[in-house]
Amino acid sequence: MYVDDWITGQDTREEALLISLHAENIMKEAGMEMKKWISNDTTLMSQWAAKGTDSKCPELNEEEYLPELKSKDSKENVVLTLNLNQTIFDYLLTYSNRFLTIVRILSFLFRFIFNCKNPGKKKEGPLTSEEMMEAEYFLLKQEQLMSFHTEMTAMRNGDDICHK
Repeated sequence: MYVDDWITGQDTREEALLISLHAENIMKEAGMEMKKWISNDTTLMSQWAAKGTDSKCPELNEEEYLPELKSKDSKENVVLTLNLNQTIFDYLLTYSNRFLTIVRILSFLFRFIFNCKNPGKKKEGPLTSEEMMEAEYFLLKQEQLMSFHTEMTAMRNGDDICHK
């Protein structure tokens, strides 16, 4: 596993060395070994080197990363697939089958859409009852559309909806 992090903001070399040792101990307790440290301070780098910590960047093997780069001539097709058999309900129900949980997820989704469209007046904080009601109404309308699809289509076409 590869983890790349950045520790910054220490006032002295001693504090930087202490925090690096502390981070190494935390990682060791978690079963991970820290391999490299890098700094723009040469004294700190030499202290790590004296401790046996590697600070050299590995040489890159071009054969490993060149196939991933696209050239300007690349005419590769990108294919996006859309599964029309699954609705948002199917995705929400795979996450939870509690009505309140689904309403809350949908409410936050609607809030996200609102905040994207209106960056000047973002909604924040706990969900309001209006936001929850909007999500409930949406769910009810969608369920009606799915359950009464044939009847609604017949009504739009002016056909009889009575089933004899």
